[in-house]
Amino acid sequence: MAKINSIGNTTEYLTVDSIAASDSYIQFDLIGVSAFRIGVDQTDDSFCLSLGNALGTNNRMTIDTTGNVRIPLQPAVLTYDTDAHGNVSGDGTSYSIPASAEIFDQGGDYSSPNFTAPATGIYFFQGNSILVTTPAGGGNYFYFALVTSNRTYYCSSLPTLNRVANFYGNGGLSITSHVMADMDSADTAYFKIVSVGGAKTDDLQNEVMNYYLIG
Repeated sequence: MAKINSIGNTTEYLTVDSIAASDSYIQFDLIGVSAFRIGVDQTDDSFCLSLGNALGTNNRMTIDTTGNVRIPLQPAVLTYDTDAHGNVSGDGTSYSIPASAEIFDQGGDYSSPNFTAPATGIYFFQGNSILVTTPAGGGNYFYFALVTSNRTYYCSSLPTLNRVANFYGNGGLSITSHVMADMDSADTAYFKIVSVGGAKTDDLQNEVMNYYLIG
């Protein structure tokens, strides 16, 4: 066992170290499991929790001297799509909304159109899409939904219909969904859009989607 308040003491399972011009840390080891090290990184005086045997490498959490807390691998994704997708719905077809670009994907958990939960927890999702219809014959009711492995969350819209040019003409109609969802590790989630009541002539463009693990 390590001695209480000892400095530079090492056992098979615990290291307490405070050497001039070096990190001050405690390291926790288990046989066959990667070590966790907690302590102060002397390069910037931040308090770190790191995976492995070096602070500043594979940090899982840091607190700087001004109190800012960072969790660099906490899942956080922001995607968007500026491509036009023609004739995706209108006749009840379910269309999974893709993303052509990522602004960030902290953790690498998104592969269009799916987000995959890296851990069991509560996640926050936000999606915004603009449905643009053709001048005649498209759907007159549509819904935006988040589909997860556990359940589906619906956000419906029944807009005032312009009988000459559906959904206010080609200017489009925007719909936004905000969801807090429970997910298990390896569960997937994606946004979809469905338009009904007409022909498959409705178009989709300008989608923005966010995904966050919050607890």
